[in-house]
Amino acid sequence: MLTIVLHKPATTVDFLAAEQEIYRREIGFDLFKQGCRQFFSYMPEDDLERVALAKWRALPQEERDAWIEKSRQETRKLIRQMQLGFQYYCSLKIDSEKLSTPAEFVQKLSEDWANMTIEQKQVWVDDFLTKSDKAPPMSAFVYFTAERRPELKLVDPNGCFSDQNKILRAEWKAKSIPERQKWIDLADRDRERYEGELNASSAQ
Repeated sequence: MLTIVLHKPATTVDFLAAEQEIYRREIGFDLFKQGCRQFFSYMPEDDLERVALAKWRALPQEERDAWIEKSRQETRKLIRQMQLGFQYYCSLKIDSEKLSTPAEFVQKLSEDWANMTIEQKQVWVDDFLTKSDKAPPMSAFVYFTAERRPELKLVDPNGCFSDQNKILRAEWKAKSIPERQKWIDLADRDRERYEGELNASSAQ
Protein backbone atom coordinates (compact mmCIF):
# COMPACT_ATOMS: atom_id res chain seq x y z
CA MET A 1 0.00 0.00 0.00
CA LEU A 2 1.32 3.42 -0.96
CA THR A 3 1.99 5.64 2.04
CA ILE A 4 2.53 9.37 1.82
CA VAL A 5 3.18 11.72 4.72
CA LEU A 6 0.36 14.24 4.63
CA HIS A 7 2.09 17.03 6.49
CA LYS A 8 0.94 19.63 3.95
CA PRO A 9 -2.24 18.32 2.32
CA ALA A 10 -3.53 19.86 -0.88
CA THR A 11 -6.49 22.09 -0.08
CA THR A 12 -8.18 25.20 -1.40
CA VAL A 13 -5.93 27.36 0.79
CA ASP A 14 -3.43 29.34 -1.27
CA PHE A 15 0.30 29.06 -0.64
CA LEU A 16 2.89 31.64 -1.46
CA ALA A 17 4.65 30.70 -4.68
CA ALA A 18 7.84 29.66 -2.87
CA GLU A 19 5.91 27.52 -0.42
CA GLN A 20 4.04 25.86 -3.27
CA GLU A 21 7.28 24.92 -4.98
CA ILE A 22 8.76 23.47 -1.76
CA TYR A 23 5.58 21.47 -1.26
CA ARG A 24 5.69 20.16 -4.84
CA ARG A 25 9.31 19.07 -4.49
CA GLU A 26 8.66 17.36 -1.16
CA ILE A 27 5.70 15.28 -2.23
CA GLY A 28 7.32 14.38 -5.54
CA PHE A 29 10.54 13.27 -3.90
CA ASP A 30 8.74 11.25 -1.20
CA LEU A 31 7.01 9.15 -3.84
CA PHE A 32 10.15 8.88 -5.98
CA LYS A 33 12.11 7.61 -2.96
CA GLN A 34 9.50 4.93 -2.40
CA GLY A 35 9.98 3.88 -6.01
CA CYS A 36 13.73 3.67 -5.45
CA ARG A 37 13.24 1.53 -2.35
CA GLN A 38 12.13 -1.50 -4.38
CA PHE A 39 15.48 -1.46 -6.22
CA PHE A 40 17.64 -0.65 -3.18
CA SER A 41 15.78 -2.53 -0.45
CA TYR A 42 19.07 -3.76 1.02
CA MET A 43 20.21 -0.23 1.84
CA PRO A 44 19.83 1.40 5.26
CA GLU A 45 17.34 4.27 5.24
CA ASP A 46 19.99 7.01 5.44
CA ASP A 47 21.91 5.57 2.47
CA LEU A 48 18.70 5.21 0.47
CA GLU A 49 17.84 8.83 1.18
CA ARG A 50 21.20 9.99 -0.22
CA VAL A 51 20.99 7.77 -3.33
CA ALA A 52 17.40 8.75 -4.04
CA LEU A 53 18.15 12.45 -3.58
CA ALA A 54 21.09 12.28 -6.00
CA LYS A 55 18.95 10.51 -8.60
CA TRP A 56 16.09 12.94 -8.04
CA ARG A 57 18.34 15.95 -8.64
CA ALA A 58 19.61 14.34 -11.84
CA LEU A 59 16.13 13.82 -13.28
CA PRO A 60 14.99 16.10 -16.10
CA GLN A 61 12.29 18.52 -14.94
CA GLU A 62 9.70 16.79 -17.12
CA GLU A 63 10.24 13.48 -15.28
CA ARG A 64 10.17 15.24 -11.91
CA ASP A 65 6.87 16.85 -12.85
CA ALA A 66 5.41 13.43 -13.65
CA TRP A 67 6.32 12.17 -10.15
CA ILE A 68 5.00 15.38 -8.61
CA GLU A 69 1.65 15.09 -10.36
CA LYS A 70 1.30 11.42 -9.45
CA SER A 71 2.11 12.24 -5.83
CA ARG A 72 -0.42 15.08 -5.77
CA GLN A 73 -3.09 12.72 -7.09
CA GLU A 74 -2.27 10.13 -4.43
CA THR A 75 -2.29 12.80 -1.74
CA ARG A 76 -5.71 14.09 -2.78
CA LYS A 77 -7.02 10.52 -2.87
CA LEU A 78 -5.74 9.72 0.62
CA ILE A 79 -7.05 12.97 2.08
CA ARG A 80 -10.48 12.29 0.60
CA GLN A 81 -10.45 8.71 1.88
CA MET A 82 -9.61 9.90 5.40
CA GLN A 83 -12.43 12.45 5.23
CA LEU A 84 -14.87 9.74 4.14
CA GLY A 85 -13.57 7.42 6.85
CA PHE A 86 -14.21 10.09 9.48
CA GLN A 87 -17.72 10.77 8.14
CA TYR A 88 -18.46 7.06 8.17
CA TYR A 89 -17.12 6.76 11.73
CA CYS A 90 -19.37 9.65 12.85
CA SER A 91 -22.41 8.17 11.12
CA LEU A 92 -22.08 4.91 13.04
CA LYS A 93 -21.53 6.67 16.37
CA ILE A 94 -24.37 9.17 16.08
CA ASP A 95 -26.78 7.15 18.22
CA SER A 96 -24.25 6.18 20.86
CA GLU A 97 -23.09 9.70 21.75
CA LYS A 98 -25.72 11.45 23.86
CA LEU A 99 -24.54 15.04 23.61
CA SER A 100 -26.68 18.15 23.60
CA THR A 101 -25.55 19.82 20.37
CA PRO A 102 -24.13 18.78 16.98
CA ALA A 103 -21.01 20.80 17.76
CA GLU A 104 -20.36 18.81 20.95
CA PHE A 105 -20.96 15.60 19.03
CA VAL A 106 -18.46 16.50 16.33
CA GLN A 107 -15.91 17.72 18.89
CA LYS A 108 -16.07 14.47 20.86
CA LEU A 109 -15.72 12.25 17.80
CA SER A 110 -13.06 14.52 16.29
CA GLU A 111 -10.95 14.13 19.43
CA ASP A 112 -11.48 10.36 19.38
CA TRP A 113 -10.47 10.28 15.71
CA ALA A 114 -7.37 12.40 16.34
CA ASN A 115 -6.21 9.99 19.05
CA MET A 116 -6.40 6.99 16.71
CA THR A 117 -3.30 5.66 14.99
CA ILE A 118 -3.12 5.70 11.19
CA GLU A 119 -3.72 1.95 11.26
CA GLN A 120 -6.89 2.36 13.35
CA LYS A 121 -8.20 5.07 11.03
CA GLN A 122 -7.43 2.88 8.03
CA VAL A 123 -9.76 0.21 9.42
CA TRP A 124 -12.66 2.66 9.19
CA VAL A 125 -11.59 3.82 5.73
CA ASP A 126 -11.34 0.24 4.46
CA ASP A 127 -14.68 -0.64 6.05
CA PHE A 128 -16.31 2.32 4.31
CA LEU A 129 -14.75 1.50 0.94
CA THR A 130 -15.66 -2.19 1.00
CA LYS A 131 -19.24 -1.91 2.28
CA SER A 132 -22.30 -0.67 0.44
CA ASP A 133 -23.46 2.90 0.94
CA LYS A 134 -25.90 1.95 3.70
CA ALA A 135 -24.37 4.28 6.27
CA PRO A 136 -26.71 6.61 8.20
CA PRO A 137 -26.90 10.10 6.67
CA MET A 138 -24.57 12.88 7.77
CA SER A 139 -25.65 16.37 8.83
CA ALA A 140 -24.72 19.51 6.92
CA PHE A 141 -22.53 20.64 9.83
CA VAL A 142 -20.55 17.38 9.81
CA TYR A 143 -19.98 17.71 6.06
CA PHE A 144 -18.78 21.27 6.61
CA THR A 145 -16.33 20.31 9.37
CA ALA A 146 -14.96 17.39 7.36
CA GLU A 147 -14.13 19.74 4.49
CA ARG A 148 -12.96 22.73 6.51
CA ARG A 149 -10.85 21.04 9.21
CA PRO A 150 -7.95 20.07 6.88
CA GLU A 151 -7.68 23.72 5.85
CA LEU A 152 -7.40 24.77 9.49
CA LYS A 153 -4.73 22.10 10.00
CA LEU A 154 -2.78 23.58 7.11
CA VAL A 155 -2.90 27.09 8.57
CA ASP A 156 -2.00 25.86 12.08
CA PRO A 157 -0.61 22.28 12.02
CA ASN A 158 -0.20 22.29 15.82
CA GLY A 159 -3.69 23.58 16.56
CA CYS A 160 -5.73 21.42 18.93
CA PHE A 161 -9.13 20.01 18.06
CA SER A 162 -10.95 22.02 20.72
CA ASP A 163 -9.62 25.31 19.29
CA GLN A 164 -10.47 24.17 15.77
CA ASN A 165 -13.99 23.27 16.85
CA LYS A 166 -14.50 26.74 18.33
CA ILE A 167 -13.49 28.21 14.98
CA LEU A 168 -15.70 25.79 13.05
CA ARG A 169 -18.74 26.49 15.25
CA ALA A 170 -18.22 30.24 14.90
CA GLU A 171 -17.80 30.00 11.14
CA TRP A 172 -20.90 27.82 10.78
CA LYS A 173 -22.97 30.11 12.98
CA ALA A 174 -21.86 33.16 10.97
CA LYS A 175 -22.88 31.63 7.63
CA SER A 176 -26.25 32.49 6.13
CA ILE A 177 -28.53 29.76 4.80
CA PRO A 178 -27.41 30.42 1.19
CA GLU A 179 -23.78 30.14 2.30
CA ARG A 180 -24.55 26.81 4.00
CA GLN A 181 -26.46 25.51 1.00
CA LYS A 182 -23.54 23.50 -0.42
CA TRP A 183 -23.39 21.30 2.69
CA ILE A 184 -27.17 21.28 3.16
CA ASP A 185 -27.47 19.84 -0.35
CA LEU A 186 -24.92 17.15 0.48
CA ALA A 187 -26.82 16.23 3.62
CA ASP A 188 -30.15 16.20 1.75
CA ARG A 189 -28.78 13.90 -0.93
CA ASP A 190 -27.31 11.62 1.70
CA ARG A 191 -30.63 11.51 3.58
CA GLU A 192 -32.50 10.71 0.35
CA ARG A 193 -30.00 7.98 -0.44
CA TYR A 194 -30.40 6.48 3.01
CA GLU A 195 -34.21 6.63 2.95
CA GLY A 196 -34.22 5.04 -0.50
CA GLU A 197 -32.06 2.18 0.71
CA LEU A 198 -34.26 1.65 3.76
CA ASN A 199 -37.36 1.53 1.55
CA ALA A 200 -35.67 -0.89 -0.85
CA SER A 201 -34.65 -3.13 2.06
CA SER A 202 -38.19 -3.08 3.48
CA ALA A 203 -39.67 -4.06 0.11
CA GLN A 204 -37.51 -7.17 -0.15
